[in-house]
Amino acid sequence: MLTTPYPSTAHIHDFAGQDAQHDQALRLVDAAFATYGYTSYATSVETFPPQVREALYRRLDRTARRVVHNPDRQYVAANQLSVDVEVKSEGGRYPNFAIDIDSHDAVLSCDGVYAFVDTGSGPILACWAKQVRVNTIWVPEQLPDFAAVMDRLRDEWPYAQPQPRQTRGGSQHPFILLPKDSPCLIDIEQFIELGLGT
Repeated sequence: MLTTPYPSTAHIHDFAGQDAQHDQALRLVDAAFATYGYTSYATSVETFPPQVREALYRRLDRTARRVVHNPDRQYVAANQLSVDVEVKSEGGRYPNFAIDIDSHDAVLSCDGVYAFVDTGSGPILACWAKQVRVNTIWVPEQLPDFAAVMDRLRDEWPYAQPQPRQTRGGSQHPFILLPKDSPCLIDIEQFIELGLGT
């Protein structure tokens, strides 16, 4: 049994559907960056050898958590400019995008970017990770080590407020919510042109 800080997510409702939604979002973001001459490289933990993933999942330190939550992509321009991008998707049912707090920590640590895809109907939006404010961290009450996770979050995010929350079929990890109409979010093409100077 793995000594990971979180339980398995294999029981999440429609897990295969979530994977398909995320794959669709990755293709859309890849296409947006390709329009501006960027080459896409997969950099998430899923690209690691199984033995490395297993070893990382067994570790509980913050560095290992950052590697486990490494952003999905690195995009490299012809002039060798590169940017790390974490892709988040939502199927059009909710007013917010959910971000795993450990994923956010990883994206912040590499000065990365978020690309948000509403696969229901919305445009692809983007922002720098540092533009996402962390005020409330929602912590699933059903976590087996709920109290220890709350203590860890208070230590690692001293200016945020961890709050318990009942979750059904969603994340089994602490998360933050970013409204889809957040002022930091702009169309991805505008972001690539202005934010990255492409």
